[in-house]
Amino acid sequence: MKGKLPEGRNRKGRFEAYDRGRYFTVTGKHLAGTPQSIERRQEELQGVVRRVFGEESKNGHSGPSEAIEPIGNSLSGDEIVQKALSASNGERFARLWAGDTTDYGSHSEADLALCGMLAFWTGGDNAKIDALFRQSGLYRKKWTREDYRNRTIAEALEGKTEFYQAPKTVELTDGTEHSFEGELEPEEVGKLLSGVEPEEVEWLWPSWLALGKLALVDGDPGLGKSAMTLDLAARVSAGKGFPDGATCEPAGVVLLSAEDGLADTIRPRLDAAGADVNRVLALATVPDENGHDRLLSIPDDIPLIEKGIRRVKARLVVVDPLMAFLSGETNSHRDQDVRRALAPLAGLAERTGACVLVIRHLNKAPANNPLYRGGGSIGIIGAARMAFVVGKDPQDENRRIVASTKNNLAKPPASLMFKLEEAEGGVVRVNWLGESGVSAKDLLATPQDQEHADARSEAVEFLADILADGPVAASQVKEEAEDAGISERTLKRAKKLVGIITYRENEAGERRGAGRWMWKLPVVELEEEVQGGHQDVQVGNQDVQGGQGVPKENGGPLEHVEGTKTGESCLDKPNVQESQPCVQGGQAVQEVQGGQEGQPLEPGTLEEEITREPSGTPLLSPEEWEEI
Repeated sequence: MKGKLPEGRNRKGRFEAYDRGRYFTVTGKHLAGTPQSIERRQEELQGVVRRVFGEESKNGHSGPSEAIEPIGNSLSGDEIVQKALSASNGERFARLWAGDTTDYGSHSEADLALCGMLAFWTGGDNAKIDALFRQSGLYRKKWTREDYRNRTIAEALEGKTEFYQAPKTVELTDGTEHSFEGELEPEEVGKLLSGVEPEEVEWLWPSWLALGKLALVDGDPGLGKSAMTLDLAARVSAGKGFPDGATCEPAGVVLLSAEDGLADTIRPRLDAAGADVNRVLALATVPDENGHDRLLSIPDDIPLIEKGIRRVKARLVVVDPLMAFLSGETNSHRDQDVRRALAPLAGLAERTGACVLVIRHLNKAPANNPLYRGGGSIGIIGAARMAFVVGKDPQDENRRIVASTKNNLAKPPASLMFKLEEAEGGVVRVNWLGESGVSAKDLLATPQDQEHADARSEAVEFLADILADGPVAASQVKEEAEDAGISERTLKRAKKLVGIITYRENEAGERRGAGRWMWKLPVVELEEEVQGGHQDVQVGNQDVQGGQGVPKENGGPLEHVEGTKTGESCLDKPNVQESQPCVQGGQAVQEVQGGQEGQPLEPGTLEEEITREPSGTPLLSPEEWEEI
């Protein structure tokens, strides 16, 4: 029919109606009983539109609309041309791109057709359409006329309701990436379990090491973790069977060892254990761009490890220790970082069918819960499907015990005993002694006082690590400390010991007191000097004399703030290292270092002074003081 679309929408579901800017191919067939001639039927057209849309509004053909705004297409010019050439209408695009206008009545019509194609592939980006058109064979002097160029692009965008969207990429839990175009359909979301075939767990060593899974061994240095894992590697390579009598088929082994020498330690120990060294591949280092050896990095070098697995058909991969092979960008105390690094490692195990056994040192946390005693984030043992701990037998310090701490795939196996013996040539060899009733919890029981001292040392190291790159929100520090097995009480003691600086950070325009507390490492040292009965404290470029801040002539990072008291009692408190103000909403609040957290404030202390405005009104409540 002939007619003009009323002011309103022109698309809904599978219904589309256009009165300009489109070309259609028709078959000439028609529904029985309907007119065969094309006549003007405006009233009928309006009735159809009202029936479909139920409303009347602008149809979008009279000028640019939101639909033609750029949609964030990040394709380069070369990528756009390549995609257009490989599309279903790629031959027509190729002719236009080459400057061939034979399919069109005029050069201007060809210009419009090419701009229409470019509009789709660029996501309606005017600048990209212009830039690409100038590279085509159709480009000529007329295109430099702004009125012609803008009009042609505008006409090409009229009626455009769909644009190409670059594939979206998502990272899957196994570390791999999946790309898809547009939005996911409901049937593309998730995976129905009806399509999953049940499988039994395949074991390298039943109840101890599962094929295609990640396993973990924890233990203090010097107790025989590495010797034990090399004994297991030898058994796998030679098919000798395991310490509890379980059988084993000969298979390859890949060793990533950062602490022991290949020639003087690893090879002699493997020989003493009866290994088939033709099946054992050492893969700890690779040449860098300068030809120097560097340690492999997880997850960056996962493809290299996979090649090593395939070279010797490995069924066991040993990473000793894990922390040495984590990439420099991975914070081992941060749960997210650890899981992001270990997910590809677990994916490698699943793809290759090999068991990946990682070694980790114990931390110095006071708890004897085995799940929290491994170094770094709790996410490490969370990623492992099986975990064990090696320790001294409480009943015989010359014996070692390996005990299960976690098993997601089977009933935890009985603990096993072994001794480290001297073989020919002074080489360490493992002698297995059978089962033991000692549990992982028994192995980790240590004297209380030593535990507390070790725990503080661990917490100090944790704070130095997490705050090394700058201030971090107090809530985040506490959360990651909990993940690392550090109690809040121990964290507070370490905070005081290190002299952590705390301050409140407000966003612009945010009301006072609404910001978040931040922690940062001290950046200067206190210098106390007694002169004539007065103590002078130098902090950065500012001298604090008799409790009053006096700016140095050369300025610096510290600013004298009128109305902010710093009583003399602050000089008796060794925890105060910096009086740098934190400006919040026009008010200055002194930074606090260390301090008696959670304790009632004594009158006259610096802590009391900084929690008050010049008028004496408290700025910090006891609850807020506890928060920092």
